[in-house]
Amino acid sequence: MRLGYEQFTGTFRINHPLLSFIIVYFVHSYTIVFLQLTVLYSFFFVNIYILFWRFLFFILFIRISHFFLCG
Repeated sequence: MRLGYEQFTGTFRINHPLLSFIIVYFVHSYTIVFLQLTVLYSFFFVNIYILFWRFLFFILFIRISHFFLCG
């Protein structure tokens, strides 16, 4: 009779409980850090992209309005 994670992972088993705890803890913490960094950098690059396009359209709007207003 298999219990817990063994029924999902087949024959995978770590006999030392502290070693298994350390492996699970580090994998979990590194996964969380990796997800946080990917979310952070994606928001960072999206903000830079939006600022770049706002800056570009602002310059174009000034040039076009100056052309129409001043002849």
